Amino acid sequence: MKETHKQLVEYLISVGYSQTQISEFAGCSQATISRLLSGRHADTRTAIRNKLDEMKVRYQSGQVS
Repeated sequence: MKETHKQLVEYLISVGYSQTQISEFAGCSQATISRLLSGRHADTRTAIRNKLDEMKVRYQSGQVS
């Protein structure tokens, strides 16, 4: 099963990224990331999803810190 936006953000936070860092990388506001985490926002934009996936892959491969 593919991870939800919320699960991806939770993972990135668990490995040390801040909401601000995630939002800057994903190209959205920090408020959007906060709403995704709280469940108040079910963002379905492909662009944000792709960036969250990319950030996770980069972290796991050691490309970003």
